Amino acid sequence: MRRLLAGVSGAVLLACVSTQVTQLAGFDPQRAPTCWQAVKIYASAQAVDTPYVEIAYLHTSSTDPVADEAIIKNMRQKAAAIGANGVLFKGIQQTLGNVGLVSGALQTKPTGEAVALWIPRDSAAARRTCADSTAAH
Repeated sequence: MRRLLAGVSGAVLLACVSTQVTQLAGFDPQRAPTCWQAVKIYASAQAVDTPYVEIAYLHTSSTDPVADEAIIKNMRQKAAAIGANGVLFKGIQQTLGNVGLVSGALQTKPTGEAVALWIPRDSAAARRTCADSTAAH
């Protein structure tokens, strides 16, 4: 029984969430990476409510079913790595995947779409958030 549980928990840990980043043309300056905690999520362009620059398209996928929060966190991490301080969230879709290892049933796998943003107005606040998050650890 312990071996079965160890195998099952090992399989759960194998779920991989990854984000493909496609830099958008016309964005010349490289931004310094920031921390994912400083990357705000926006549901619409109107919600940003200030000028911004679209710097990259983000496509996130998972090899196994995961919570939507894992998809969003991975987007925020990738956006931070390229210097974004905002993400214009386009949504998460469920695609039919392979038969599940544990359940034997067809599983759905989430994919997410977003645009990484650089928002000049929020740059100072992002630096403060990152400084606070590193000081807390």
